[in-house]
Amino acid sequence: MLSLLNRIIKNENKMQPASLSTLQKGQEITFLEMPQPDVSHSRFRVSDSTHYQFGNEVFTAHTLRKQGETLSLIATPQEFSEKYAIALAKKIDKSLFAALFSGNLPEKWFSFAKGKTITTSNRVMGMQQSWIASEYTLILKEKASIIKEDKQEHFDYLLCLNAEHTLALEAEKYSDGKLVIYSTLYSDESVIEHIDASPKIPLQIVTDKNNIKKETLQEKILLDEKLLEKLQAEARRNRMSLQDLVRKIMDIPAESDDNISPYFILNEEERIKLAKRHAIPVSDSKAIRQKIMDDLNSFIGSKHK
Repeated sequence: MLSLLNRIIKNENKMQPASLSTLQKGQEITFLEMPQPDVSHSRFRVSDSTHYQFGNEVFTAHTLRKQGETLSLIATPQEFSEKYAIALAKKIDKSLFAALFSGNLPEKWFSFAKGKTITTSNRVMGMQQSWIASEYTLILKEKASIIKEDKQEHFDYLLCLNAEHTLALEAEKYSDGKLVIYSTLYSDESVIEHIDASPKIPLQIVTDKNNIKKETLQEKILLDEKLLEKLQAEARRNRMSLQDLVRKIMDIPAESDDNISPYFILNEEERIKLAKRHAIPVSDSKAIRQKIMDDLNSFIGSKHK
């Protein structure tokens, strides 16, 4: 997938903001109000990244997921603005092609000349109309390739743009006959409310410094030996796992676990519950981790006065 904005902006020396240029698996992006209901005020998690190559140019597309939704995001620095252009793409289900594109099925698009008009139906269920324009113009046809996990696959690419340059249809046709169509919307970084500074992996309390990997240190809480020793002693006295003891202290339901483990895993549901209870933004992992540590130390302190 490639957006028109990516093709016309060629300021390679201008760096993206750290929050966009360093996106990695596990990070979460929250959007502000948008015309697209499935994106507006929604939080997506980056699940993986793919690279698209057009000639000597390579662009990174990040796959964003939330329950029931998958999008692709490309962020590009704008040449005459401090803001950054973003393209959000949503794959159109093949079962909608006939009804959505009526007489101009995508299989025919690659035989069309530039300037050809492609119309769509406004009565198709299954594809929100906020993602689809009534009319597009074919403006670009090109050879490209997709690079993922060191594997490169070539395809024919074309781009159709609406009159306002806010929506596009992007088509990828592969040598095996596979045809992928995306509906793409163009905006800028102002529609993004928040990007988490570090990846969201299960929150872990780690006791062995040798087990901490540098790249995931921000998502792991290291217990000092004194606190760990007291927590483990308390867990043994109560015939509980360390996991269940911490959950008891934090007043969240315990899970069955017969082993005393040096790790505490906080799942997504528990993280949201704690955040709401203590009026902490769900996206503020640092504050949630600090609250856990404060409560643990407070609990141990009251037990050993």
